[in-house]
Amino acid sequence: MNDVISLVGIFGTSGIGKKLDINDVVKGANVIWHRLQSKRILLILDDVDDLVQLEKLAGDRSWFGSESRVIVRTLDDNEALQLISLYAFKKNEPLEDYVDLSKQVIKYARGLPLTLTVLGSDLQGRNIHQWKSALDKYKKIPHREIQRVLQISYDSLEVSEKDMFLDIAFFFKGEPLAKVMEIFDSCGFSPILGIQRLMEKCLIYTFNYEYFWMHDLLQDMGQEIVREKSAKDLSKRSRFWFHEDIHQVFEEDMNLMIMTFYGCKLLKNILDLSSVSNLKELIVQYCKRLVEVHDSVGSLKNLSRLDFDGCSKLQILPRSLKLRSLCELNLGSCSSLRDFPEIECKMECLRKLSLYSIAVEELPLSIRNLIGLETLDLLDCKNLMRLPIASIPLKYLRCFCMGGHDSVDLPNDSTTMEDEISNSRNGSTALQPLWIRYLYRDLKLLAFPRASKSLLH
Repeated sequence: MNDVISLVGIFGTSGIGKKLDINDVVKGANVIWHRLQSKRILLILDDVDDLVQLEKLAGDRSWFGSESRVIVRTLDDNEALQLISLYAFKKNEPLEDYVDLSKQVIKYARGLPLTLTVLGSDLQGRNIHQWKSALDKYKKIPHREIQRVLQISYDSLEVSEKDMFLDIAFFFKGEPLAKVMEIFDSCGFSPILGIQRLMEKCLIYTFNYEYFWMHDLLQDMGQEIVREKSAKDLSKRSRFWFHEDIHQVFEEDMNLMIMTFYGCKLLKNILDLSSVSNLKELIVQYCKRLVEVHDSVGSLKNLSRLDFDGCSKLQILPRSLKLRSLCELNLGSCSSLRDFPEIECKMECLRKLSLYSIAVEELPLSIRNLIGLETLDLLDCKNLMRLPIASIPLKYLRCFCMGGHDSVDLPNDSTTMEDEISNSRNGSTALQPLWIRYLYRDLKLLAFPRASKSLLH
């Protein structure tokens, strides 16, 4: 590093354009800190290819005033290829057999000079197999020197701000801003202030003011922070990214009580959970690549909540449900789900069954085994053609919502809800919500919105 530091600073009207030539690195760093610590500045660093340079020019957030910005210029593809070649091969271009691998490293580094310098030095003298192995490792575990630089801003955050940053890194990158803010608010994170602080530190930003986004290297850093806290004990990790880790926890941790997956973009299958016999809640929401849930989930004797809300690709559920402890089953917006499982035992605890916006054509007669049902939501089930009304338990039913389709056929050989009501009202056949409230005193709502034909006739 050149010991001559040229500092161009703007310090009010009396100092515009002032240029200082300093011949000592330590003195130069002290001057930067002394003159800029109380000022809001924009610092643009070009051609920074050494960690020491960055530490001397912008060593700590306390060097600058609040709301300051530090920008490190990225390189175009040709510049990036030349830079990594200088450090990996001591030439201006990569060796012929390493061109594609070098481009993969550039893609990973996103053109950041410091990152390319660190990785190029790390790869110097390695063969092709070692390059490929190192690239696989970088994708899972960021290089320590790069992480040390990136983590400076993270370390200064408050606890709730760190949680929001990690949640975005794991689950919410690319997700709608309004939805994520609502989730954070429900967690008590004070997201309006917290998100603003994350943006001020350039740890995240919004895409078109609608979606959360962050640099891939910052996302890698967040994942590595979580990994490092419990590198050897996976069961103590607060968040998971690699499905191999999730599977290992399932197999090893017998005492897991609650499992939550939100917006996991790589999750396609819920594997065998028979070994997690104490599981009480399985919450898998908005995992839009999830297709199949293992049969074992249908037999978890302690499960009280099963929630697949918003899993729009889900097609395969357990063939049968034997969940005596289940209190809530939510399959809302599982718009690819065409088959509902058989209920193979009396499920007295189930109070709420949410099936809105699913693709089933009919419900099984075994729905009669949901004898404690209080809420049944069938809104917007556009494919629903047959409904076994006589099999729906009415004793505790308080809310029955249905609509958003043209018509539903009721079995000719079964007693309809209309029949039960008319028999109880001396033969009157008019179906009115008021009568239902009277006959079933705890029933609060019977909704049939937007149906173009009468459900009961």
